[in-house]
Amino acid sequence: MATGNRWFHFLCGRLNESPREFWQELVRKNFKGLLKPPFNEAARAEADLTPDYYMPLSHSQKVS
Repeated sequence: MATGNRWFHFLCGRLNESPREFWQELVRKNFKGLLKPPFNEAARAEADLTPDYYMPLSHSQKVS
């Protein structure tokens, strides 16, 4: 799984994009609403997907 994240980071570098911000932009563009926990944090960590990617887009994050 971490291989996909490495390629994503490589492509973001080629596009001069922040991986975290670009990932969040793609989620907002392609999914309706907020992400719904619970999250499989162990699997996400194994794929090098840290909480700062998905928590800001979730119901468990306060929206102001």
